[in-house]
Amino acid sequence: SVRGCERAGFDVAHTWDGYVVQLGDVLLLEAFRDDIISDAWAQLFRMVHPVPKSSPPRLGRQPDALRAAAAGLGAIVAILLAMAGDKRFDLQVTCALLLCGLFAIKAMRVEEAYDAVNAPVLLTIVGALALGSTLQETNLAQCFGEGVISMARPLGSHAVLAALYVASTCMGFFVTNA
Repeated sequence: SVRGCERAGFDVAHTWDGYVVQLGDVLLLEAFRDDIISDAWAQLFRMVHPVPKSSPPRLGRQPDALRAAAAGLGAIVAILLAMAGDKRFDLQVTCALLLCGLFAIKAMRVEEAYDAVNAPVLLTIVGALALGSTLQETNLAQCFGEGVISMARPLGSHAVLAALYVASTCMGFFVTNA
């Protein structure tokens, strides 16, 4: 769409969204960076100035809707394949293939993927995985679980569930603050 236009008085027979574009008009356009650094843009436009950290919206067009549908369907297929239990379709493998597919259909650019990574959350996940593996290998998790259950068992099954919930929440606080 034309964002801004200035008349210069020369008639040229081109229209854009119902506006007659004339020779000498100044247009403010939104475009992807790969398009504006091409030779075709250099021949058509006298001055091109990219706005830092901006890009046109990626919604409302048919390719964008198809990409969104493909990304959603791909995520569902990746989850279903991982749930099937076949070793060939492990969750890590299917998610890596899905990510490659998202890059292939240009649903996401590499820069967008890096921007989407939240480092503190990623470090918390890595810390939780390491802590969980350590607790399992040392049998501390089993010992802790048996202790919680033996204390709550006399109070009934709901008390056991509540105690496990409280213990899990407390361990979660430990992981996120560590």
